[in-house]
Amino acid sequence: MIANAHLSKADSFKLIKRNLEAVIPIKRHYKKLFEQEFFIEGSIVILPEGRSRMESKAYAWYYASYHPSELDYDSSENMISYG
Repeated sequence: MIANAHLSKADSFKLIKRNLEAVIPIKRHYKKLFEQEFFIEGSIVILPEGRSRMESKAYAWYYASYHPSELDYDSSENMISYG
């Protein structure tokens, strides 16, 4: 890492774009892991009994990721996203 480096606007944009492109497959992977137990196989239809379990799982993942009791560092700098 270069300290005090200044990037041009174009280079800054390229860096942001590369970072986003690197994160997208990771987000897709975890979204698929999260959702796979709730859908009827081969479709995008959520099983009727799956809706409340899905909400509970989302809450648990959020809690484990962001609740202050689960963090070993200052949580004020968190960037929250599962989108």
